[in-house]
Amino acid sequence: MKKLLFSLSVLSLVWGGGGLLLAQSPGFATFGDLLGYTTTPAVQTSPFGSYLNPALGGTLPLLGSEFEGWAYSRVASFQDIRGYGLYYADGVLCGGFHVDESGPVAKRDLRFGLALGNRRFSLGYANISVLDEKLNVSQGFAAFLVGALYRPLKYLSLGGAMLADYQGSYRQFMIDGGIRPLGTGMLTLFGSWILIPGESSQWAAGVSVQPARGFEVFAKYNGEERFSVGLSLKLDGVGAGSSYSGSLQNTDTLVGAGLYLPVGKKGYVFPGPAGTTYIELCPGEVVGQPRSLFGSQQSLQDILLVIRKAAGDPEVAGLILNLSNYSANQSDTWEIEQALEQFKKGGKKIVAFIDDANFDTYLLASVADSIVMDPQGTLTLEGYAVGRGYFKHTLDKLGIGFRELRYFTYKSAGETFSQDKLSQADREQYGAYLDRIYETSISILQKNRNLTRETIEQHINQNFLLAAPIARDAKLVDEIGRKEAILTAVERLSGSRRNIRFFGDGQLSFFNQGIMAMLQQPYSPEDESRDVWGEPAHVAVVYALGSTSLDTGMQARSLAQLIDTLANEGSIKGIVVRIESPGGDAVAADYVAKAIRRAKEKKPVIVSMGSVAGSGGYWAALYGDTLYATPYTITGSIGVIASWFYDKGLNQKIGASLDVLKRGAHADLNSGILLPYRDLTEDEVAQYKKYIYALYDQFIEEVAAGRNMSKEEVEQRAQGRIYAGQDAQEKGLVDHVGGLMDALTELRGRLGIQAEDELIIESYPLMNPFAAFAQWMTQTVIQTNQRPLFTSVGLSVFEAELRRLLASSGTVEPRMSLEDLDMLSATTKRSVLSADPLLP
Repeated sequence: MKKLLFSLSVLSLVWGGGGLLLAQSPGFATFGDLLGYTTTPAVQTSPFGSYLNPALGGTLPLLGSEFEGWAYSRVASFQDIRGYGLYYADGVLCGGFHVDESGPVAKRDLRFGLALGNRRFSLGYANISVLDEKLNVSQGFAAFLVGALYRPLKYLSLGGAMLADYQGSYRQFMIDGGIRPLGTGMLTLFGSWILIPGESSQWAAGVSVQPARGFEVFAKYNGEERFSVGLSLKLDGVGAGSSYSGSLQNTDTLVGAGLYLPVGKKGYVFPGPAGTTYIELCPGEVVGQPRSLFGSQQSLQDILLVIRKAAGDPEVAGLILNLSNYSANQSDTWEIEQALEQFKKGGKKIVAFIDDANFDTYLLASVADSIVMDPQGTLTLEGYAVGRGYFKHTLDKLGIGFRELRYFTYKSAGETFSQDKLSQADREQYGAYLDRIYETSISILQKNRNLTRETIEQHINQNFLLAAPIARDAKLVDEIGRKEAILTAVERLSGSRRNIRFFGDGQLSFFNQGIMAMLQQPYSPEDESRDVWGEPAHVAVVYALGSTSLDTGMQARSLAQLIDTLANEGSIKGIVVRIESPGGDAVAADYVAKAIRRAKEKKPVIVSMGSVAGSGGYWAALYGDTLYATPYTITGSIGVIASWFYDKGLNQKIGASLDVLKRGAHADLNSGILLPYRDLTEDEVAQYKKYIYALYDQFIEEVAAGRNMSKEEVEQRAQGRIYAGQDAQEKGLVDHVGGLMDALTELRGRLGIQAEDELIIESYPLMNPFAAFAQWMTQTVIQTNQRPLFTSVGLSVFEAELRRLLASSGTVEPRMSLEDLDMLSATTKRSVLSADPLLP
């Protein structure tokens, strides 16, 4: 659909301009004129191939622009140029111009075309204009070219094209194809057949060999005692080629030379010597959602894909993990650390740089073989704390009454407004969570830095604030410095300095600066191996983010429809649902849960939990084929709760009063100024209790069905209790401790896709670029021009939470005790001197 919309807009421009170019035609190049210098379009990936069959462009990535230029001369005199041209292609457009003066009649033409399709099947159309001797357009609509390309398997490619003038007086057809016995470009057998109705036909056959990716040699014989041979070398950002076309009688022999210039596309790579490159990875602010078109935030998915790709790239010797200004929640940090551990298993090295690092940032840096710390940097090993803010007395001062409709031991959402300190149930459940994540982090540090537990806890409890020299003396870091120290560490680990490429937030980079930032393409998370016939398998990663609400937050209504659509979409072979939600509306949670259940009847559906997937968020996840949670995920919280806010003096404080007439015993339940004017009656409390238990019982039944447990087994794990991911696995609430990459790996296995095979990952919901831009602009203006009403995080969360709860007063919900995701999972970027509340 994206290609179609883009194609239609460009086509209107092309046709609109072309109508002004009508003139007489002196001739245009035919299939036979062009095929003498190359293989055949059905086996190519080049702009010149798109000039012969515009459908070839549809197999290229969208906006993966590429230019190609060729010139030909007679062997007897290289200065006697007999033909030349410049050609262009991307995933939608193709075109260029070609001049051929090797025959008795000079042929000069200009082509503009478009293609629509994918790497399995594509269609294309191009308009042909004729040029005069000065290369001005003499006839705007002289002829047209239509083509099709079909690559059902990685072993087979079939193409066809028709060239004709608009008057119908001339037609020419070409059918071509290729076979790859090994399924790769290492060996390709190809052939073509050109037919001119009422005149003659011409055939050709040949072989192409690619001994290494980016290097091709071909030879072809065309049945008229003519032959062609050629070679091409395609490097990172530039390529060159040469071909020789002659006759067995040694007459009319031409030699050609060409130049390739991919722009914004990494499809042509001839691997350099193994281990010659380091990738500087600058995560900056990491978010657990698809990449945005605007802003500097980095997608966790892209970071993980870059690490996995670099692990399998023979040219990459290691990574430079630049953690300046790093910010991510603990769960995402663990996923990155695990990906880096896998990266190192291949014998590759990591150098980490830190400047202002807290416990979690250092935890990530500890995976490196060498840690470089800024000379003026700070390292704080403060450990973890968990706590809650309480506003019971705040409501008393405001004149707001609060009733907590709570009937389950650990379902403590209402305690924020009914208590002034941690209840025993919260001390138990949050204490268990705190113990689990603390032990996980200590174990990672012990393993990565070869430190004893006693040493780590000594720093946490006694020497938590360290300057760079002290950190080095304590063997917590290895080098002090910046760019030069990083290069020294790379040289020490790899024997010499290496070429450095970049991915992430460019503002943080030491090496993506100056002319390098303009000339060198960033390292891409996408698989750049485009020269594989047939469309690779597609899978979808669906992001379910925010509270479980029908039309806000997670937007469960449209999300469920999206999951249903993907389940019925034949091109999508499997689905990963990434859930980041503390719960909310039970209806919305069930929308998503049932959509996942319907989808898994048609294809595999794996659920990956982020930092939180509890209560309604856990409900939404229940029916995945497999559930993954990280050690830091907060999940469980199987229970429901309701709260009732009412006027307890607020109206009197502001001089307001209310008088109500009603018909019905409970008609005035929500009557009031700003909030209900009265508390619930005992009868109303009893009815709420009955409803809450009914909804709780439904929640228990859903968990029992989704997790293949009895209701009694679920009840033992319920009562609203939260669990860390590992505890949830031991309780049977999730299947595995793992992250997004583990979910994708399992999906590959279920689909029978090998690790080395290409897999196209589509992220949903699709981002509206206009909405993304507006959001980015709004955030920028707020950040630069405004200050929050409450400068303390605790008070700002109180304000937002109070507004939300007042709006939903009396609503029974499967939600967790801390509704704001920032409160549920602390980010790793905190100033040493901040006054943030202590939260998990």
